Amino acid sequence: MQTFTFPNNINNFQVGTLWQGNHIITVNLRGDISYLDESNPDQPLRVLHGHPRRIISLEYDRTNNLAYTSDGAGLTIQWREGTADTRVFEENILDNIVQSKLSNGLLYLISVDGSFGAGSVETFETVGKVTFGVLPRSFDVIGDDAIVILEDQRALFISNFDVVGEIALGYDAAVIAISPDGSKVAIGGNDNHVRVYNRSGHTITHAYDCKKHIARITCLAWSPDGALLASGAADRYVYGWEGATLKINKWVFHSSSVNAIAWSPNGDKLASGGADKTIFIWSVSKPIKKVKHTNAHAGAVNGVAWVDDDTLLSVGDEGAMNSWTVNHAA
Repeated sequence: MQTFTFPNNINNFQVGTLWQGNHIITVNLRGDISYLDESNPDQPLRVLHGHPRRIISLEYDRTNNLAYTSDGAGLTIQWREGTADTRVFEENILDNIVQSKLSNGLLYLISVDGSFGAGSVETFETVGKVTFGVLPRSFDVIGDDAIVILEDQRALFISNFDVVGEIALGYDAAVIAISPDGSKVAIGGNDNHVRVYNRSGHTITHAYDCKKHIARITCLAWSPDGALLASGAADRYVYGWEGATLKINKWVFHSSSVNAIAWSPNGDKLASGGADKTIFIWSVSKPIKKVKHTNAHAGAVNGVAWVDDDTLLSVGDEGAMNSWTVNHAA
């Protein structure tokens, strides 16, 4: 008789076993699938990880071809693109995750419990955490600096997990995006407006507004060169802005709230995912052209990220990450 042992925690409670060919396969409470090794009962041959609940955030590291997904309960998984190789943070960086961002080898997260933290994607250990006691709505990171917007209408400036500044916004902010060069900050509000600020150190000053949406702003993304700002909203529309000027107003075919947007590396394509389970691929050079993926997920699309100019990843409510080959030749 052979006995196989697993780490002593609730996640490793085994709920099913199958003998398939030459392999003994088990699944645990968290949903991990283990291929057991009879010659080494303390170490599985392989472990496949997955999310047992909705994925709420997706980040992609193009340098190392690695994707990072997080679900609401705090489980974060690293995926190697094009393979089934995965790795998890065994201890949650934060629980009840709202959003994630990848910067300088760290995966930053915010939580509904009023926390901001990060874990190393090299060691898979938590490296820092700060708690505000107020619900964070959104954040963005540039280098080692972050700006977090809170539900009490403040923006906090964080550097190396210390709060180094704050400003009163004076409106109910929902989402934030920092331009690639760090010089501008866009904040979308529940009042349907996008406000753009000039950033200097740990302060921002108002520059201009982008007004066209008729419902709360849900997502923002700067193009790779910082020339264009894309905004998505609960009004189902995606707009492209050049400064305060509305440059693109043709991206209006979602049937429900837009949840996520992302620019391709070359800046010509924008992907959007919505609560309507649909992904659209839009083109800057051909604004009236679009690629539509209906029922891209079994539930809402919550995140999109580009691997390269022709490959897109997406995550959704059913806990899956999908890969798409994009062709805009039409």
